[in-house]
Amino acid sequence: MVVLTELEQGLRMLLSAVLGAAVGWQRAHVGRAAGIRTFAAVSFGACAFGLMDGPELRVSAQVVTGVGFLGAGLIMKDQGHIVGLTTAAALWAISAVGLLVAHGRMLLATVVAFLLLGLLALPMARWEHPQVTDEGKPKSNG
Repeated sequence: MVVLTELEQGLRMLLSAVLGAAVGWQRAHVGRAAGIRTFAAVSFGACAFGLMDGPELRVSAQVVTGVGFLGAGLIMKDQGHIVGLTTAAALWAISAVGLLVAHGRMLLATVVAFLLLGLLALPMARWEHPQVTDEGKPKSNG
């Protein structure tokens, strides 16, 4: 079993926080409640739990479940529309980034974070909701 120094653990925590904050910045930029602090906290929290994980990966499995529960609290129904689903899914994915960093998979964690960032940056409103105008407002039926 590889024993990491506290400096190595600290650097992993920092990397996971930076990657989480990058994705959180995008969410904050588009006006979502869960932003930089939330995504950074979930990412480095998952990393912290992953760093104290044993060889059986029991803690890592519980992080996935716990973040799923956290994400469920973000999903709401607003005037017949489901909101928060993308943010909840992104939080779940960013927890994977934190766990990847904790387990020494820095390159993969960076790729996943930037893929997630790219996915969230896609202008999907028009394709996801055909009844929405270019300004993001519902189309009138008359």
